[in-house]
Amino acid sequence: MKEIDNVLFRLNKIDYEIIEYDEKEQLYVNVNDNHTLMIDEDSFSIVFSRRVSFNPEGLYSLLVEMEVEYLLKESTENGKEFTEEYINENIVEILSEESPVLGNVSQLFSNISSSMGRVPIITPPRYIVEENTTEE
Repeated sequence: MKEIDNVLFRLNKIDYEIIEYDEKEQLYVNVNDNHTLMIDEDSFSIVFSRRVSFNPEGLYSLLVEMEVEYLLKESTENGKEFTEEYINENIVEILSEESPVLGNVSQLFSNISSSMGRVPIITPPRYIVEENTTEE
């Protein structure tokens, strides 16, 4: 059984694209979160990505990707088996409680989206499992 000993994180990627659109057209915001997982004997890493886009396509598309590495140590109490299944089932809690990465991603989105001279889009500092504000 193991427990989290230390957490390291870094920015991997920012992809920002301005998209021309008809300003008379109503735009709806799409926020999509994803993650990939890499597991070693004494650590595991989560690559977390958030994309904000609009429907219909316009204004901009923005992707931020951060990697969080969790260093593990042996535990005699309250230890867990950090298997792929356990991590995926508990991804919201692991990212929210063990690192500031979700708050950092939210802040980056706000800063980048406000650089266009518009009101910033502030995404919630939590893992968005399924949230899509697009009207079909």
